[in-house]
Amino acid sequence: MLITFSRQINFLQGIILVNYFQGKEGMIFCKEIIEDFCPPCGVCRQVLSEFCTRDFKIILANGKGEQKVFTLAELLPESFSLK
Repeated sequence: MLITFSRQINFLQGIILVNYFQGKEGMIFCKEIIEDFCPPCGVCRQVLSEFCTRDFKIILANGKGEQKVFTLAELLPESFSLK
């Protein structure tokens, strides 16, 4: 389990850096094979809170082509931070 989290977090941090250097303001989480929306897990939300602003946009997409847009503050309202 720890190895899986490490890989997911490294992947997530890489996406955050690429988005930052390209001037993008958000990220999409998509599950093409299921009909439900798949928000980021608690660990990923915490990692996002450490690297992104509270108004960072997170777009959830599902297999039906629907989207929901949230800010990081909406998905992790009571986050803790050293900031």
